[in-house]
Amino acid sequence: MIAGGGGYSATYGSKAVYDSATGYLWYHNCLSGNLKRYNPVSDTWANHVATYLRYYSTAAIDPGRRLLVMVGAGDGTSGNPGIQVWDLANPAPPPIRPATQGDAVLQPA
Repeated sequence: MIAGGGGYSATYGSKAVYDSATGYLWYHNCLSGNLKRYNPVSDTWANHVATYLRYYSTAAIDPGRRLLVMVGAGDGTSGNPGIQVWDLANPAPPPIRPATQGDAVLQPA
């Protein structure tokens, strides 16, 4: 359980992804929108930008390009492709929502 998470209902739909390049754990709470970074060496959390996402998405990190990518369900706003990308070298700004081409059937899945 995430420290200070407030129990299951507060973490429902959240994602946690391990960053093999830094050893950090990145955690996104889809209900509050908080993006946090956990440093297991110092046992500390750092808060970053808050961006709402719906429950049904998944996340992965590109350790070479230092990107956190979440795909699926979008944020419920019109035109959101359901793909959001954070620059882990600078996670303070909101994520970008890249334009895509081709079949997008899986993006909101």
